[in-house]
Amino acid sequence: MKILTLILAIIWMAIFRGCKDLLLTNHFITYGNGGGYASTCETLFSDYPIGVEKLYELKSRNDLKAPIYIIKDGNFTIADVRKGIFGVVPIESCGDKWCKIYYPCSETEYFIKKGDIVKRDY
Repeated sequence: MKILTLILAIIWMAIFRGCKDLLLTNHFITYGNGGGYASTCETLFSDYPIGVEKLYELKSRNDLKAPIYIIKDGNFTIADVRKGIFGVVPIESCGDKWCKIYYPCSETEYFIKKGDIVKRDY
């Protein structure tokens, strides 16, 4: 009986307390404290909210981990962003070929190919 109670408690916590984390595990965005989306670099005093107008999704839902790039020695190099983007990225700006990902957490600038994303519909 104790084991069944423990299993039910774990399932309850996974469903009701961890749902938002299961739905969105993302290197760049998370759910904000007041609802909506925020940057993962939220601090005690600010959570860097992200409006839906900045959200894009990957064109290919089969490839949920499209390459993310950084500029290293003047060239675009694939970044080690293994926490995932899982289909959604916040975009700060786009050029002809590259889009800069909104990430105010550090000096590192992240990019994704413009052809790999489309505007997210709401």
